[in-house]
Amino acid sequence: MSKDYELKVLTKVLNQRLDGMMPSLADELDRFEADIDDTVWNLATEVYQQSGHKVELAMVRDVIQSRIKQTKAFLKKRETVDLEQSQVFNQMDSSQNVSEEEQEDLSLEREVAQAVGKFGGDKHKARVFVRVRSTICDVLGSDESEVNLDAHLARHLGADEPDLLEISVALEEEFDIDIPDEGLEHMGIGPQLSVGWSCSGSGNFGYSASEDCIVRNIVEWIAERTSAGV
Repeated sequence: MSKDYELKVLTKVLNQRLDGMMPSLADELDRFEADIDDTVWNLATEVYQQSGHKVELAMVRDVIQSRIKQTKAFLKKRETVDLEQSQVFNQMDSSQNVSEEEQEDLSLEREVAQAVGKFGGDKHKARVFVRVRSTICDVLGSDESEVNLDAHLARHLGADEPDLLEISVALEEEFDIDIPDEGLEHMGIGPQLSVGWSCSGSGNFGYSASEDCIVRNIVEWIAERTSAGV
């Protein structure tokens, strides 16, 4: 394995792990930065325990510092967005002419601003995630706090066969897309799968949910097939 490729893989793994660790508030981020040495050690230990690879501590620290710098920039930008949205709400409250649709749009943008740090500032993926999360919550009756990027549809959220099929239909309607067989396979529905749900030739579904049947996969798949304007 070349050094460059090894570095690329390790960086990707570390960033995926940091997705669920990066704070969403400035004061929490300051505390996270102050404890960076502990985080470096914990992540390096985790990589070693899972793969047997001895990752350089300096490399782990560089990745974490880069994410902290990015997150600080996005939090600052989010503060500006929140201030602008607050001003909009104040104007609307004073006029008492806020439509339900406008309220939903503003609520969506606020949730997107809160989630954007999990995607390295990619607002499109953040918006897709918020809408996917809402769809899953509507179908399963789950709390939004349960539907995080690493949530497993079956093991964590309790989705059964009809639920997963209903989720796929609801996502097609939500994003105005068709989910072909390969898309269903990616999200866990389809024939002869090594992940998710398997389907026999007769159309009877058998449950075989794996570690890949997670919210992150759904978000990535839909984000790749929709424009940034959704």
